[in-house]
Amino acid sequence: MRLRTFSAGVVVLCMLLVFGHAQARSDEVHGAFVLYLGGVEAGREDYISSTTELSTAGTITIGGQSLKIESLLSGVDGRWTQYNGKLTPGASFTAFFHADRVEVEAGPLKRNYPLQEPFVILDNNVFAHYEQVLERLPEGQAAVTLSIVVPSLVLANQDVVLQGELVRMGEVVYQLEDGELLPLEEYLLTVAGTLQVRLLGRDKKLILMAIPAQLIEVVREGFIGLQPLAE
Repeated sequence: MRLRTFSAGVVVLCMLLVFGHAQARSDEVHGAFVLYLGGVEAGREDYISSTTELSTAGTITIGGQSLKIESLLSGVDGRWTQYNGKLTPGASFTAFFHADRVEVEAGPLKRNYPLQEPFVILDNNVFAHYEQVLERLPEGQAAVTLSIVVPSLVLANQDVVLQGELVRMGEVVYQLEDGELLPLEEYLLTVAGTLQVRLLGRDKKLILMAIPAQLIEVVREGFIGLQPLAE
């Protein structure tokens, strides 16, 4: 299967790698996601999140070739202020978030882009970032318009700020491999008016992410084999 892009140029397939942690913190949460392409396992992503950092580490392997991505979001007081990414093979880049703009650097290249609230960082091929999306929809609200920042698009000399819409679809019931029923909240994220991402969450925790048009599915470790409840 070939990697595909949507019209804004965002690579859909992804996996992440982490920038090193010095020592464990009491507020750290560890997790992992498994990537499937057309039903075949193609990668894994591990992440560590806290009140001040979200780091990821992963690899995608297709046709004997591997892509590794390292990412680190850092911030204070519940707001991200800096993002570091590294592609192997590839390049490194950094983004700095200000009140009304995002500044992105890749080697000697520096670009500034206008940025409006609310925004979320969804870099190419970083699945743990999508858990942040579930926190952007206020309780009791059916939909919200978001600015979506994709820092790695600077490497293709494209605008790194895209428009998106998140819609709450309602509750769905899934079934685990052992038969346990699992009620989940379903969301639909539309990016740049074309790419549709289906998200399933529970208590603001991402359980499953899927792009049906491209046969892509990403499942949280511990929920492998999750299936819709047969009516």
